[in-house]
Amino acid sequence: STDLRKKLATFYKNVSSKEIKFLLNNQPEITFDELYALLMDNQLTNFDPVKEAFKVYDPNDTGFVDMSIVKEFFANLGYGDISDEDAKIILETADADKDGRIGLEDFRLMVPFGQVAEGSKDK
Repeated sequence: STDLRKKLATFYKNVSSKEIKFLLNNQPEITFDELYALLMDNQLTNFDPVKEAFKVYDPNDTGFVDMSIVKEFFANLGYGDISDEDAKIILETADADKDGRIGLEDFRLMVPFGQVAEGSKDK
């Protein structure tokens, strides 16, 4: 649970012990598939986990990933500093529509569960 808390703290600064216990479902650890199933099996309607994750990378609600946040996450996750050149490569790789920015739809293509059912997208 300490490892999960550390990783979650990269994205969510104030994760409580109660929230960690809930996510772990009182188990010592959780797999990605178990966490995904837990998040998808909830009472929320129109919940879009990718859109929620995107908000972490777009803290100013611009509609696009803030590359300084990406650099910060890489550093916080122990991958070291990302150079401007590396950030440019990340941007070019993730920018599916080639508009020079990473929007929500580009972001969806980067995550394994990013595709939502047709008709349920709201931008």
